[in-house]
Amino acid sequence: MSQVTYNPRRNYAYRTEARPSMYQPLNQNQYNSRKLIRALLLFGLLFLLCAGIIQAWGDDDRVSEQPSVVTERVLVQPGDSLWKIATEYKPNGMDTREYIYKIIQLNNLSGQMLQSGIIIVVPIIS
Repeated sequence: MSQVTYNPRRNYAYRTEARPSMYQPLNQNQYNSRKLIRALLLFGLLFLLCAGIIQAWGDDDRVSEQPSVVTERVLVQPGDSLWKIATEYKPNGMDTREYIYKIIQLNNLSGQMLQSGIIIVVPIIS
């Protein structure tokens, strides 16, 4: 039977006959370096937690600052084009090409022609 030895100064117990190389006491440098590593890991986790909370609060503010886009649904008539619809609904002083680009983005349109009978959404910018 092996003998159990307790070292109150280091706060651990080990068997003297069972693999003594695994239970060698730590010297002061090793003990201090492990304490430093634990402290750095704890500090890093606290930093990440605080950064996540701040990021979550920051995202809420950004959403409320964005103006809501008011849109109108338009039924495409035979002979209509994006240019014709854009000149009818765009605000004064806005470039027609810029407004067409907004319509394309809003409706996920590709370079294809508009077909009569479809409904597109146009932004109402005041």
